[in-house]
Parts: sequence; C-alpha cells; structure tokens
Amino acid sequence: MKKGLKQLMAVLMCSAAFISTNASATLVSAGECTTDSVTLDHVSVVGDNTNTNLLSSGHDATSCIGTYWGQDIIGGGAYTDNNIGELGDGFLNGQWGVLTGNEFLDGPEDLQDLDGDGNATDPGWIHLGDTWKKWSTGFTTSYDEVGTHEEITFQVNELLTLSFGCKEYFASFVSGYNCADNSGYWKLTTELGIIDDVQSLLGKATFDHLAFSINSLTRFAVYDFNFKDIFAAENNADLNFNTPYMLSGSFNMNDFPTFGNDAQPLHINVWARDPAQVPEPSTILLAGLGLFGLMLNRRKVNH
Repeated sequence: MKKGLKQLMAVLMCSAAFISTNASATLVSAGECTTDSVTLDHVSVVGDNTNTNLLSSGHDATSCIGTYWGQDIIGGGAYTDNNIGELGDGFLNGQWGVLTGNEFLDGPEDLQDLDGDGNATDPGWIHLGDTWKKWSTGFTTSYDEVGTHEEITFQVNELLTLSFGCKEYFASFVSGYNCADNSGYWKLTTELGIIDDVQSLLGKATFDHLAFSINSLTRFAVYDFNFKDIFAAENNADLNFNTPYMLSGSFNMNDFPTFGNDAQPLHINVWARDPAQVPEPSTILLAGLGLFGLMLNRRKVNH
C-alpha cells in the first residue's frame, strides 16, 4: 500500500475515534500542551526593505488546548459556511460540538451577534486557510473564502499569504517529509494595499487573536496568540491597526509522541478572530495582522 493511502486511512480512523453517529464529538485527551510549542518571533511592516523587527522579544503562544486524539479537519476549512465567525460555523466556532468556540476568549463580552438573531453567542473565529505536509513536496497551503453567502465575498489568498516550512529550510519554505528536530517555521504576510482597498467597501476592523491547530498523524492541539496581551506588553506605538504587517515565528511538535513518526506535522489550520469591538489605538489589538479585509461590516451582516 502506498504511503499516501496509509496516511489517509490513518487520518480517517483517528477522526472516527471521536466522532459519533449524530455528528457531534467528544474530545479524548492524549496529553498536555505547552505554549512554547508555537512562537511569534518577528513583526515588520510590509514594504519596509529593512525588515525591522518591531517586537522587543519573542512571544510564546498565550494559551493552548490539547493534545487530543483525532483530527481537526472535521469542521475545518471545508465545512465553513459564511465563515464570518458565527457559532457552529467552523471548528473553532463549535461546529460538531468538538469545541465550544469560547476556549480562548476573555469572557462573554467577547461574544457577538454576527448572525443577526439578537443574541450575542458568536465567537468570531474566521478560517484563513490550511496547509498539508506532503510526503515529498513540502507544505501545500490552500485558502478559505470569507462571506460565502453574503453580498460581499473575499478570497483570503487575495489578501494575505501563509507559508510553512521545516526548520532546516526556513529560507525557501521547501522541505521533504521529515522536519529536523520535529520543528518548523510559519509566516503570514498581508498585501501592501489591503487597507486602502478594503476599507472603502467594508469599513475599519481588525483581529485580536491568531490560532494554529496543529495535527500529527493521530492527534491535534490548538495554540492561540491573544494580541490584546502581546501588543499591550510591547507598548510600541509602531504597532498599530492602520499598518499591514508581516508576522513570523516557529512551531515544534514537542507535545506529540515521537514514535510512529507522530511528532511530524501533518496538517495545520490557521484561524483569526474578529473582535467584538474595534480597539482604540492605545489598546493595540491585533494590529500586526492588518487583516481589515477579512472582517465583514456588521451592518451588512445584519441587513
């Protein structure tokens, strides 16, 4: 049997381990997670040839959940509907009952009424895209669509680029199947003209969280960066939500067992959270992303 078929069968078997016949799921713990498994190391202004790092130091993920048996592809990018952060639409918003959608939120004040039903129950997680680690061709990334059933639709790949690579191939983001030391790098770059292009259509908005759901062959864990905490700690006026940025960092598979190649990355989903309120400059929410185009104007959503 070819390796690719074996890999697919393993994914399906692991997913079936925690998905019941009524399309709900129960997480089965496979171990603890550590926040230093994913880091944010660099933030620089898009178009700045000096590539100056605006961070005073690197930051570990703010929090994490996992590890859990199975795969997060259930309720992942292929299952988003509107993809504007509504409760039950996408894995991190509680679809399939695997997560609640509230795991990384500060409290009920972070919930929104994105679906216009009069109740603030929507977590706000927007699926950006996902990457698969192929056997011989490195990481292959695909992107989601935002606002599929709304009047305005955005293709995420027109607004930003996601790159992943193994540790020893950071410069080119190309590698074979095995990552040295079971670790790698990630990079997110927004388009230079993203803000001017989309503000004329959608108005000003930003994000306050960035999350990576990392899957091995048999289990997954989710790591979250809360930029309300990170950028407030930086207290740097150059970090603002009116500038497009490039962000990069690292990840490792130390939370996953080494036997059976399970400490190798198989699949990574990337999510950003649309906050309930656009922050004042002093609060510096996810200024670094500059993902204004991914936020659908609430007046449009509630039309």
